[in-house]
Amino acid sequence: MNDRFGSPSARYYNRELSWLGFNERVLDEAFNERVPLLERVRFLAITARNLDEFFQVRVGSLKFASARGSQKTGIAGMTVEQQLERIRERVSDFSQLQYGCFLDQLEPALEAAGFRRLNRPALNGRQFDFVARFFDEKVRTSVSLLACGRGQGFPWLQGAQLCVLARLEGGEGILPHLYESEDDR
Repeated sequence: MNDRFGSPSARYYNRELSWLGFNERVLDEAFNERVPLLERVRFLAITARNLDEFFQVRVGSLKFASARGSQKTGIAGMTVEQQLERIRERVSDFSQLQYGCFLDQLEPALEAAGFRRLNRPALNGRQFDFVARFFDEKVRTSVSLLACGRGQGFPWLQGAQLCVLARLEGGEGILPHLYESEDDR
């Protein structure tokens, strides 16, 4: 039944794209200079967490449907593959906005307010000692190394954990050098 809205699917928004639109409005608050600075940082952090959850739940479901070969068209008239392509485009743009928000606006504003992000060369001896001690006592104890090689399946990574992927190339004896010794500091 077509009415003044055209096809029935023209009356519906895609659920996933609508959710991305919501997250874009949250990001707008991070850009809003009338909002207090730390609230703007919080809005940016919320968008990152939301995006993680979005990929775990919604994109994961779409990827599963795609792997099953689903050709089903949703109520908004898009196939699974069309939804994934539109999501990829929107999230690519969205991620660039997130990074731009932090690097171009929030980080300079934080620095002006006395909060600075320091990299290793910028640390003085006392600061470096504190970071090294913190790493040894708090971080290293919770780091688990997982290795995979050619012909092996990718290791299982649990959700809601910080994972760092490194590709090691070169000769033998790389693994003993992953951590600096106390003498190397």
